[in-house]
Amino acid sequence: TTDTNFVGTINDEPLMFKINSQRAGFLGTLLNGDGFMVGSVAFGQHALLNASPYTSAGNVAIGALAMRDYVGAGANVAIGRGAMLFNKTSYRSVVIGEFAMQYSWGGDHNTYVGDFAGEVNSGAGYNTGVGGNAMRGNKQGGFNVATGFFSLLQNTTAIDYVTITNGGSGYTTATVTFSAPEAATPGTTSTQATGTVVLTGDVVTGITITNRGSGYSNEKSTVTATITGDGTGATGTVVLISGANNVASGYAAHAFNRIGKGNVVLGYEAGMGLLNAAPSYIDDNLVLLGYGASRSVGLSSETKLTNATAIGYNSKVGASNTMSLGGLGADAVNVGINTDEARAKLDVVDGDILVHELTVGRGGGSLSTNTVFGLGAFETNTSVNNGLVGNNVIIGNSAFANAN
Repeated sequence: TTDTNFVGTINDEPLMFKINSQRAGFLGTLLNGDGFMVGSVAFGQHALLNASPYTSAGNVAIGALAMRDYVGAGANVAIGRGAMLFNKTSYRSVVIGEFAMQYSWGGDHNTYVGDFAGEVNSGAGYNTGVGGNAMRGNKQGGFNVATGFFSLLQNTTAIDYVTITNGGSGYTTATVTFSAPEAATPGTTSTQATGTVVLTGDVVTGITITNRGSGYSNEKSTVTATITGDGTGATGTVVLISGANNVASGYAAHAFNRIGKGNVVLGYEAGMGLLNAAPSYIDDNLVLLGYGASRSVGLSSETKLTNATAIGYNSKVGASNTMSLGGLGADAVNVGINTDEARAKLDVVDGDILVHELTVGRGGGSLSTNTVFGLGAFETNTSVNNGLVGNNVIIGNSAFANAN
């Protein structure tokens, strides 16, 4: 019977599994000795190896090496060989895929699905990455959504600025050295930042960032700026900046974004241009919609765009606060309103265009003050000011047709 024939324990102890005398999984008890709910589950050699079956709370680790080094609060799901392998402290994250989030340290409420997705996530939270290598290089950027292979691949954290906490004295020359980020893994980016010291008299008053670097994080150790020279006492605090609040969907969508924020990028290779011709690294609040929609080719990657939009296949935008429709040259398009076959660059059917309160179009109806351009202007107008007396301006063939 099931009462006498079963695999399990007859006491309130975790059920352990081993391979070659090494832990290969366990079924944790629902409550530990202090009455706290725990109940973690691990299957796979070295899965949840360093977590205690008596204290690990609500974790599910399935796959060899899944969550091997985890010692945190719990409530995570890691499925796949090496998923969350080196993670220490994440909370309520769902990670599915081989080596997904493997080098991560912390970060709460993340969802990563795909091999190597969120691989080096370090303290970042509230991200969703779906697809192989999605957000692979993300460090501390939060609230991102990436769907598609390579989407937001190199989203990272860099040095924004340095706050001088003590200017010191006696300087005639000085240099600054930033601590190095962790080494990059394949597919991620890691470069050491550089800067120059600003002196006012013999006092350090600022640091000019000449290269923001990439791959930084304060999660494991604090990023530092060391000021040296012939004076003494100067110190500063490093402030980081991360790619955050982005939405990218499509193969390699916004793949090379580094620290840009608030961007919406949808389409195959959108945000990088066809064949990576115009990648976006630092831009904020862009909307790039369409296969290869991107910044303008030739625009310096250090020229930051803000609040710019490009819509359509291979469309390009090269200035802030600008919207571009369609591509250039052979990829240029006509725009139609109330028509599915635009015959000109702008084709408006059965309606007028309002420009600074001036009507451009047929101008029909009983309006007494119209500015009208085009064939059939003023058609069937019933205004009392229908001659040259009044506020009407009429340009075009049959300008006063059917006026009353």
